[in-house]
Amino acid sequence: MLLFARHGNTFEKGEVPRIVGANEDLALTGEGRDQARALGRALKLARIRLSRIHAGPLVRTMEFAQLVAREAGFAQEIAQDLRLRELDYGHWAGLTDPEVADKYGQAALDKWRLEGLRPSSNEWSPSEANMRSSLSCLVGELEENSLCVTSNGILRYVMELDPTAFASGRHKGGFRVKTGNICAFNRTADGLKLAAWNECPDADRLARIAVMNV
Repeated sequence: MLLFARHGNTFEKGEVPRIVGANEDLALTGEGRDQARALGRALKLARIRLSRIHAGPLVRTMEFAQLVAREAGFAQEIAQDLRLRELDYGHWAGLTDPEVADKYGQAALDKWRLEGLRPSSNEWSPSEANMRSSLSCLVGELEENSLCVTSNGILRYVMELDPTAFASGRHKGGFRVKTGNICAFNRTADGLKLAAWNECPDADRLARIAVMNV
């Protein structure tokens, strides 16, 4: 089983969320730290011994990974992995969704939010080709029961690791992952198969996914 988690909350309750990417290095809120601890406890209760933890280099992903590790009893070094750094959203960075819709059109916002399609200006980075290549290399290096902590934009490309799930996700608008939630893949003879997407960490559910991969 390979696990991917989105970092916890970076906006306080009542604060209007903004689009934050590779250049907006926000810290977790108190709730965001609680979300990390909840994942760590769920892993411990599910008796899943993590083999490795990789995390993007931003404060929000590294802090989340450190708190998970502490709760789960993971004593090894956390690998800071540039391949898990959030996208650079260009001129969208720092804007709220209504501001993006006003400046660049609701259609462009919906295409990203619901279909995972970048704006036609193509100013974001890394390129889609580079994202796919780096994630493919990362997955090839990961051991079973590895955890990767990253951000929502990167997770859109993570879903492509299972092409069938990706096609379904695009159809249903199912790319977005809530803060603190997890996604899981199992290795099969035909490649990675999605076992969970955008799920709140739950010990029983994690244990069942782990058994599926035995």
